[in-house]
Parts: sequence; C-alpha cells; structure tokens
Amino acid sequence: SSTKGKGFYVAKASVKTKLFVGLFFNRMTSYNEAIYYVLYSMLKDFAFVDLMIYHNNPAILEEQFNRYSKVYDYFVVIPTVNNEEGMMEVISMLPRSKVIIIKRVLNEFKGNFAAIYQDFYSDTMQALNTVHNELAKYEIIKLIYPDSGYSGEIMKGFISFCKINRYEYAIENCVSGVKKGEAYLMLNDKDMMDFIHKQREAGIELGKDVGVNS
Repeated sequence: SSTKGKGFYVAKASVKTKLFVGLFFNRMTSYNEAIYYVLYSMLKDFAFVDLMIYHNNPAILEEQFNRYSKVYDYFVVIPTVNNEEGMMEVISMLPRSKVIIIKRVLNEFKGNFAAIYQDFYSDTMQALNTVHNELAKYEIIKLIYPDSGYSGEIMKGFISFCKINRYEYAIENCVSGVKKGEAYLMLNDKDMMDFIHKQREAGIELGKDVGVNS
C-alpha cells in the first residue's frame, strides 16, 4: 500500500490467491450435473472453477489439455468408459500431482492417481441386495443396458447377483415390452419413461404385476 510523500509498504505478510480448477466431464447428464454443483459449491470460495465437456472423445480431451495445460492447478476428470488406452495416453500428458479422477477408474489406470470413484460392481450388488425380498416374487429380472455410456461393472454386478440368488435374468438394450411377472432394472430416465408408457398401456399394476428399480 502507498503512503503519500513516503512510498510503498507491505500491507500483508501473506497473499491469498485462488486456485484454478478445470472440470473435464465426458458428457453432461443429470448425475454429472449434480456432481458439478456439489464441486462448485465446495470450491467457489477459494477456486475458479471451469467446466468442459469432451463428449466421450479422447481426441477432444487431448486438445483441451493442450490448450489449458498451463492454466489449471488441478484437472478433475471423469473418464469415458470407452477407449481405455486412449484415455490413459491423454491423461498421462499431465503431471499426476495435478490430476484427480472422479466417478470411475478404468482398468488401464496403473500407478498412483488421486481418485474419488464408485465401485460399480459392488455398488450394484449391494443395491440389489437391499430389494432382494421384493425381487423374489418375480419370475425374471431384466437389466435395460444401453449400448454405450455405462460401466461394464454394472452388468457384471447384476449377473453375479442373479447367479448367486438363482434368479432368471436377461439383458436388453431397450424396453421392448412390459409383461407380468417381470422386474426391470433401469439406468437412465429415457428408458424409465418408455417403461412407464408401456406399463400403463398394458394396464399392468406397478409393484404387483411388474417391478422396476431405477
């Protein structure tokens, strides 16, 4: 600070500066949006937070990293579930001390990374175990599993649960129809809406004739 006629003096012994944090999400879903708002609310007082979407394309992520490699103190990344080797090559461009992996860790991620992630296999098993008694009254359990965008560990957890508990099961990529005596496990809102429409058109009672877990 300045004093007229005397000069400039140190006003504070320490200077606080905000961190620059880049969030690199593979896509924007309602789930990822919730993650963004939680991170932003926690970081906003001491960090500038930017959000970028790379649309599940490692080439776009590489371009973003090249552009911002010297801008951000930390790179928070949600990896795509596809092209694991490509993702690893791109993330390896950055110093590991600056990278934080969230939501999922792929098989190709070797070595030490800071990470906050879900164990999709165990989480799926645990979630289904909580509704084990409700599922027991249905003849078959169907997992509606879209072609892309979801961890294969979800499918593995589903299959393991069904085999351990001796349930008949099937895996389909869309809701083709709704029948009595079946239970459905949904992963996204679109499939849930399709299911509700078909369930109502068939006049089947939800929770009695047919079950759904979303």
